[in-house]
Amino acid sequence: HGVGEQRFIKREEGITYRIRFQNVGNYSARDVYISDELPEGLDPQSIRDILSSHQHTYTVEGRKLKVQYRNIELPDSASDMEGSNGFFEFKIDFLINAPAGTVARNQASIVFDFNEPIITNTVMQTLAVAASENPDEVIIYPNPTRTDIFIINPFEGDVTLRLISLSGTITERNLSKASILHIPTAEFNRGFYLVELVDEFGNLRKGKLVLID
Repeated sequence: HGVGEQRFIKREEGITYRIRFQNVGNYSARDVYISDELPEGLDPQSIRDILSSHQHTYTVEGRKLKVQYRNIELPDSASDMEGSNGFFEFKIDFLINAPAGTVARNQASIVFDFNEPIITNTVMQTLAVAASENPDEVIIYPNPTRTDIFIINPFEGDVTLRLISLSGTITERNLSKASILHIPTAEFNRGFYLVELVDEFGNLRKGKLVLID
């Protein structure tokens, strides 16, 4: 999960990982083992909200999460397609001192009985900018930027976004409810902009944006 190509998330949201596995061999798998070397920016001690398809045990040693499924006799996919699947899910936080922009790339290895490890796809999340101490300021990141921007939405419903250039040109967008707003910037000239975010009740937040070449 996350917003945009960088998969930005707020610090307080945490990251939810779901590691899926399936026995595509010719026989049932008695045991399944998962190993996950957690990214440097994450706090292994914050692991919580665990869900699993089967009975298991798990340990955390340093940054390594190990999950064991013993004697589960996982069917092979040819004999039981639905029953051949399983998953382990958990939630984890960024370290309290991880700076904004910290990128967490994660993958896990899965072993069925004594077979070679299967490596999962790599997933990525990026820690978003923290909320400003000024409650009236719009939080925009990255800023300055050459690319698209993301805005933390302080309002609950739909909002109107205005970008005002130094020449006074106003560009307005009506945006649906979202906690983080993704704004493409390719159509805008490079330069300085005032940013206004207005909710349906007329509440206003302001910020500044610099688009660079």
